[in-house]
Amino acid sequence: MNETTSNTSTTVADIVEQASQAVDNIVENANTALENNEIVQEAKSWFSEETIEKLWEFLPSLIIAVLTVVLGYLFTRAVCKFVIKALEKRGTDPSVYRFIETMLKLFIMTMIVASALSSLGFDLSGLTAALASAGVALGLGLQNCVSQFISGIMIIFNKPFKKDDFIEVKGVMGSVNNIHIMYTEILTVDNKKIIMPNSDLTANHIINYSAQDKRRCDLTFSISYGNDITKAKQVVLDTVEKDTAALKDPAPVVLVSAHEASSIQLTLRCWCLTENYWDLYFRLQENVKVAFDSNDISIPFNQLDIHVINK
Repeated sequence: MNETTSNTSTTVADIVEQASQAVDNIVENANTALENNEIVQEAKSWFSEETIEKLWEFLPSLIIAVLTVVLGYLFTRAVCKFVIKALEKRGTDPSVYRFIETMLKLFIMTMIVASALSSLGFDLSGLTAALASAGVALGLGLQNCVSQFISGIMIIFNKPFKKDDFIEVKGVMGSVNNIHIMYTEILTVDNKKIIMPNSDLTANHIINYSAQDKRRCDLTFSISYGNDITKAKQVVLDTVEKDTAALKDPAPVVLVSAHEASSIQLTLRCWCLTENYWDLYFRLQENVKVAFDSNDISIPFNQLDIHVINK
């Protein structure tokens, strides 16, 4: 019994010893492999005293570069917020100032990153030259788009009109629906949407009917040569004074504007609020005709007198 136990103990000890030798061999082989591995040797060279000294010398520049980017980012956000608030106060279309915000962020952050790279010792002269050449080529290829963009910026800051203004340009008349950075949407009185490039708006005369709060309404009426001019003028004035949309100050006036071949032309000039213009215009056209009929004032047709001479 004791002999069996002794044999078993000897066998276990041998196994443990063999396992220990195997582990030692594995560790030794692993160390040998690591020492012979080029990547490991290169990694060790990275952490040499000379490398650590260089990294320590480079550390202040790295910290300055990181701080430049971080502070520059915060500065960019503050500038963009200020610009957006200024544009919102001016009533600029949201799509426009969001585009300006993006472009502003891109421009400022590009300058900040370039400054940070320069502080780290990177030579950006080649990159700057390449970007300049690319910018020139891109500008020539997108000349029309650049023109639209600059025109959009001019409209935003010069503000010749704003959203919902009633304007006329190049024979197009309607309300401004939206102002975009490249084009402007105009809704005509019959609800047609017209997309007009911004360069057309800045290069042509713009009539803004909504720029002032008051507008003069001019109407011309024809009466016969046989009618009483004074009576006809008074009928027109009475008709205008009954309309609440016509302002009392300035007072409306009726003038004889022309002696035509078949009629005398009476011109009415009265003032109204800009938003009431078209309602007053069409209403007076009808009401004056009704008043003329009630007072036996005729609106003549074109007439031609023929004289026959007997020889």
